[in-house]
Amino acid sequence: YREKDYDYQRILNYGSYRTRKEHGAKKILKKILYDMMLKKSVMKFYKACDSFLCDNVKLSSQKYYSEIDLEKNVNRCDIMCVGSDQVWNNIHNEGIEWPFFLKFCHEGTKKVSFSSSLGIENPDEEYAKILYSELNKFDKLSVREKQTQQMLNSVGIKSEFIIDPTLLYKKEQWQELIHERNIKEKYLLIYQFGNSKEINKIAKKVAKEKGLIIVNIVFHPHQVIGRPGKKIVVPTVEEFLNLLFYADFVVTNSFHGTSFSINFEKNFIVVLRKDFNIRMQSILQTLHLDNRIYIQEKEKEIIGNEIDYNKANEVLSFKRKEAIEWLRGVFADEKSS
Repeated sequence: YREKDYDYQRILNYGSYRTRKEHGAKKILKKILYDMMLKKSVMKFYKACDSFLCDNVKLSSQKYYSEIDLEKNVNRCDIMCVGSDQVWNNIHNEGIEWPFFLKFCHEGTKKVSFSSSLGIENPDEEYAKILYSELNKFDKLSVREKQTQQMLNSVGIKSEFIIDPTLLYKKEQWQELIHERNIKEKYLLIYQFGNSKEINKIAKKVAKEKGLIIVNIVFHPHQVIGRPGKKIVVPTVEEFLNLLFYADFVVTNSFHGTSFSINFEKNFIVVLRKDFNIRMQSILQTLHLDNRIYIQEKEKEIIGNEIDYNKANEVLSFKRKEAIEWLRGVFADEKSS
């Protein structure tokens, strides 16, 4: 499910521009040019993702572009599963994305959540009521944040803590999609949301101490300005994996930047954002790597210390088996019903 042209409509809604005196023609022109560039990067991003999915994932011929499409045309299934990043985060999604509660399912379809993400620690009272009501209708629930699991269990909604699906693939399996390194020099990789001055400052310091060049993944035109290092604009999925796999150090505030750094056994630093941190905190605490969260007072230690992955890999191996067994349980329950 993807809302058709959702981002494009928001980005290129020229009809909403108002020619107020304080704006002036120059500002309007700059805004239009910027939005045209942004549309191009968004289209490139979607094209890269769609291409990867078509090449690597078995997809149905039927596509759904809206909630109405799902309600009218969804196939009758034994099991319907939701499982992705921040699907139930009404703040990040700027409202409730009802399809991710599987409200369109036919009667008798088993509703399942596999490692879904809430992304927020304390939903407001009004949304919490909706959340509990909808999730209570699921047959089996698993989430990728311990805090979310504890919150749901505290109100009588049984759920399991399951690691993110990207971590179910082992390093060696991801390597099948990764070819020769794209950047020959040793480098520090920055992968961030927003433009954090703190991340840029930390990255410069680490790169200088370790003799690394800086490589910066960016997804929108405005992210090129004011960021250090070599910019890689809207990489393909394979390029993204390549950049993380061959990095000598990673500085990130992204959950998947964190999870891939762990999977590829990188030395890394996580800089927490103002919000939506519980996914990163949960996986880092689970794997005993929460000492990789940046604290200024421990800067020297976190930059200088190499990560010992023995304990983390041991726990990760157990969590992988746990997730697979949970999935098998879903299908076993269906066969016996």
